[in-house]
Order: sequence, then C-alpha cells, then structure tokens
Amino acid sequence: MYTGDLRFHGYGGYLTKNFVKRAADLQPVIMITEGTRVGKENDKYRDKDVPGAPRSEEELKEKISELIRDSGKKLVVANWPVRDTDRMLSFYRASKENDRRLVISMKQAYLLDLLRAADADVPSVNDDHIRIHIPRKGWGIFNDERYPNYMQEQDYDKWERRYLYHKNAITDREIRENQEEFVLRCDYFELKNLIDVKPQEGSLYLRSVTEPFDDEMEIDAIRVKNWLNHFKLKMEQIHVSGHASKPELIEMIKEIHPQKIIPIHTEYPEGFRFKGMETIMVKEGEKISL
Repeated sequence: MYTGDLRFHGYGGYLTKNFVKRAADLQPVIMITEGTRVGKENDKYRDKDVPGAPRSEEELKEKISELIRDSGKKLVVANWPVRDTDRMLSFYRASKENDRRLVISMKQAYLLDLLRAADADVPSVNDDHIRIHIPRKGWGIFNDERYPNYMQEQDYDKWERRYLYHKNAITDREIRENQEEFVLRCDYFELKNLIDVKPQEGSLYLRSVTEPFDDEMEIDAIRVKNWLNHFKLKMEQIHVSGHASKPELIEMIKEIHPQKIIPIHTEYPEGFRFKGMETIMVKEGEKISL
C-alpha cells in the first residue's frame, strides 16, 4: 500500500480519514508512507507549531478574512500554489465575506472548469465573486479598439481565448480603477502584471506558500521582496502545510498497523520506528523486492 501525500485538515480532510479506515481493514503487509514533515528535533525545517500561526485550512481562512478586512480600501494581492484548490477556496470564501471579488488567472479558471466537469466541489468561473484576469500579453493590444478582434486574440493561446470575452473577465485597468473591490491572485511569475495594475502604496501582499527551504527558493524570495519594495506593498506570510503532521502520521500508522513500513519523501526515515512493525530504510538508488 502506498499512501501518497496525505492531508488530514482542509475541506476534503474527511476523505483521508476514510482512506485510513479502509486501509486498516485491508491489513496491509507493507505500507509505503510519506514523511515530509518528519524531521530531527534540531532540524531547521522540522515539524513544529509556530505560536499564533493557523494549524488548519479553516483557521487559515479566518486569518485571511481578518487581514483582508484590516486592509481597508486598498488592493489585496495574494499568492498560493496554483493547483491548491483548498487554498483557493479559502481565499474565495474570505474575499466573499469581505464583499470583494477574487481575481484568478486564466490558468486557474481553466482548472476550475475541468474540476467542475468532474463534479468537484469548487467555485464556478460564472460565480459573481469570481473574476478572470486578462493581462496584457505579446503586443499588448487586447481591448484596443483600433485593432480587430482576431489580431487582439493572437497574443493568447487558443485555450485562453475562451475567457477573453467571458462575463467575468477583467482587465488591468478595471482592477487599477477599483482596487478596494478585489483580491488579486499573483504568483512569482505574474508579479510583472503589477506594472499595469499599479497597486496603491501600502497595499497588502498575502504570501500563502511554504517558506524557502533551498538556495533557489531563497533567491526567488529575494526577487519577490524587491518587487514588493518597488511597489511599496506590505507583506504578510500566512500559510499552513498541506502535508500530514508527525502526530497525524504516527496515529495513522498505528491505526493501519502494517507489518512493514517503508518511509519515503522524508529526510528522517529513522523517525518511523514502531513496536511490532518492521521499518525498511531504503537508500537513494537502491532497489528492493516487495
């Protein structure tokens, strides 16, 4: 049995709990389990609680809503992982509570359409509290009446063109002129769009992604800081890991109680030792027979 990445909190946490119950009924011989947040006690990135930080997606949503409310009438810019629909749902609900529209990218709109087609519990792109951002691309002539539609559309990929004239489509100018009405999702690669949005000085940037944990991410974080300093935005780090915590993993393993455990996706496999269960340590590149 392979657990994959596990998430016990959030709007679909009940699905993980159902998985654990069904897995225990199967009485597996071997379980391959993730251990992203299992680390040594002195590890810089070990699993630990930060005082005052949210510990669930629900707590995170409440904190986001509070920060949006306290931002006054200025633009709120937010970054979260593009495929994290739980986090998007948290920002959507927090925006709605503050009578703001959540502005998502065309890529996220496309993802929502795919998930809705599969009956997933996600907002519709037709929702009144959703807007689809149409940034300038290529020649930057979209919405320029001097050019015919077919020329304006050439700046966009074919899959993007379905959103150009959507009833919830919104341009940089519309955001710029009504900043207090929106929460704009803007990741590392989209920060250049702020040049056209022109956020007011003192606007809020909510960073809802994991803290940097390698040199490349540290460099990216410095670049983001430079962008924020240029536009004089205030940054708040507001995040909760989607991976299962060490206590949650321990409880899961004890409930499923496989004969053997193979920890992967962890820097500390030694943390997976349990009475009555054999722990198999696999080295990088090593092959084992199950």
